[in-house]
Amino acid sequence: SFNSVMNAWSKSEGDDAPERCKRLLDEMTLLAKSTNNKDLAPDIVTYTSVIDAFARRGRAQEADKTLREMLLKAKVVPDVLSFSSVMNAWSKSD
Repeated sequence: SFNSVMNAWSKSEGDDAPERCKRLLDEMTLLAKSTNNKDLAPDIVTYTSVIDAFARRGRAQEADKTLREMLLKAKVVPDVLSFSSVMNAWSKSD
């Protein structure tokens, strides 16, 4: 599934993992809209995986931006893991 791929990327050592995750999230959003298939729409797991990918690399601004996108654009309700991943990102940022 999309979420399994994102989860693997977020935990990988790849420098481009956050961009890959974000790109896949954007593709899922477009695919869900173009096919009118809500099953393809990003969910809390999808967004949290992208946030985690940024967080593991200390990229707090991007993690925070993804959380805000989750809330405002996608209207997906974050959970404690979503928020703690963003806090983790800020703790690792410069």
